[in-house]
Amino acid sequence: MVMLALIAVYFMCQRVEPEASSTSPFEVATWPIIALMLIVPVSFSLSRIEPPFTYNKANAAEDLHVLREIVQSYSKTGEVLFIYDRQLLTFGMIPMYGSFLKMR
Repeated sequence: MVMLALIAVYFMCQRVEPEASSTSPFEVATWPIIALMLIVPVSFSLSRIEPPFTYNKANAAEDLHVLREIVQSYSKTGEVLFIYDRQLLTFGMIPMYGSFLKMR
């Protein structure tokens, strides 16, 4: 996008010169051509922009509550191994029930 803007500025300021081997005189780009050069790529870029990711806090809290209950029930019978969600233990989102929880 920056490169297109620089090229457009060169055309608008009439800083573009033809090559020495060119036989036809160079025509200065008009405003509609410059506008089209900028609008088309900008519109394609803007069409790919998505809104920022948001999550439902109520659903996340409910899922965390269910996970706490499951961990508590399994910690009574043996060790609970957290492989993927170790950050829940680190940040205290899942309390450590006794010495049965361990991280790997």
